[in-house]
Amino acid sequence: MTLHFVYPLHKPEGNDCLRYTDNWIKKMARLFNYQYLEITERVATKGESLLRQFYTLEEMHTMGKEEVIGSLCKLVK
Repeated sequence: MTLHFVYPLHKPEGNDCLRYTDNWIKKMARLFNYQYLEITERVATKGESLLRQFYTLEEMHTMGKEEVIGSLCKLVK
């Protein structure tokens, strides 16, 4: 499963479940009796500086992981 988002993670840590973050994946996996095997963060590469600029212009507050733009997940039932 691959899940994407552009808005950065929010505080408090571990409670940001508005987007499909690794926190959301883990909570939904438990809720639907899936086991997560692996979650790999997708990170911005060539556009990272533009992404940081976007967050600044939009006055978004981040947790210091602005480059994370989604997750790649391995789950089993």
